[in-house]
Amino acid sequence: MTESAPKEDNEARTKLLSVATKLFAMHGFEGVSTRDLAKESGLNISLISYYFGGKEGLYREVILSFGKRAQDNFYEISDRHSAKELTRESFSAEMKELIQVIIRTKLESPDIEQLLQREMLSGMPHARDLFDNVFQKLAEAIVLKIKAAQSKKVFRQDIHPYVFFMILVHSIDSFMMASNCRVHMMEKCFRFPQESNKYVDEIFKILFEGNLL
Repeated sequence: MTESAPKEDNEARTKLLSVATKLFAMHGFEGVSTRDLAKESGLNISLISYYFGGKEGLYREVILSFGKRAQDNFYEISDRHSAKELTRESFSAEMKELIQVIIRTKLESPDIEQLLQREMLSGMPHARDLFDNVFQKLAEAIVLKIKAAQSKKVFRQDIHPYVFFMILVHSIDSFMMASNCRVHMMEKCFRFPQESNKYVDEIFKILFEGNLL
């Protein structure tokens, strides 16, 4: 009985996170009740407070779990390149991998992307500190890579690294959002996930190639 309890706990917790991600993405934080979450998951409503301290705790854990996955994916790339000398070629390879992992992470978590967009559009009323403490740290780590390339004179020094990072990330966001919405013009562009690599090459060409030295 006691041996199976941790497994049952983990399954219930995972189920609540999965259901919450879907419902919060569809209806927003205010549009989902604990009763909705319990009904959709088939679990006792009391487990929401037991595992997460309530609805807001569950909502924040959904965002935090995604942030941790994004960090893990980034640091896997960073660690692989850390021992290499920073050159035009090594920086280009790392940035291409970065674009790939951003796209892969977003494709793996489409509901999270929708949830995050809702949160940002509403002024981040429930998760501003998570953005500052999780996503901000990730952004700073990427900006440091760009600054290092500038100091080594392999990337243009007159480009504001934070502005560049925001353009990079949000251009990918906007393109993928338009793809998800099946905007007619997207039929003439690249399809996800089938042509993700072509999109990676294109975004690298547009944003990086002309700024390398």
